[in-house]
Amino acid sequence: PEIARKTEEILPFYPKAAEVIIPSCISDNITLSTMHGCPAEEIEDIAGYLITEQQLHTYVKLNPTLLGSDLLRELLNDVLGFDTVVPDQAFAHDLKYEDALKMVGSLRKKAFLNKREFGLKLTNTLESENRKQVFGPDVEMMYMSGRALHPISVTLAAALRKEFGPDLPMSFSAGADAFNIIDLLKCG
Repeated sequence: PEIARKTEEILPFYPKAAEVIIPSCISDNITLSTMHGCPAEEIEDIAGYLITEQQLHTYVKLNPTLLGSDLLRELLNDVLGFDTVVPDQAFAHDLKYEDALKMVGSLRKKAFLNKREFGLKLTNTLESENRKQVFGPDVEMMYMSGRALHPISVTLAAALRKEFGPDLPMSFSAGADAFNIIDLLKCG
């Protein structure tokens, strides 16, 4: 009914609108991106609802902090040479790796039973101390993204591949570009 109403509204301006076939289902998939610090149970409940009740193919965004503080800081600071401080609080309130494994396993089962696809989006932003002039001095934290997250996300993807095998779909964006996409795809 809504499509018919909207079509009627634009007919005076575009008479051929009556000939346009508009599907009633614009999308049957969603990517769930929760705020930093959202508990594992809430993420699982929301994603489970989207899969079972809304019958949507569902991807869940995971944060780079899943790697744990030691490995993440080693990659970011020692290996990559970034002068970035990721505070302990970023790891304290974000999803833990073991909780993520349980959640992913559970959601994969729900998706299978509902004939839906379930996958992961790697990764979102990384909470870090504000050490730049972009924000005012009253802003304590900022969220980094892009190139710096590339090796972190690839490392997380490799760990998840080891846990779940090659049939867990992953959407990847962190630092992927025309110069590394072939190698990225080759590594699985």
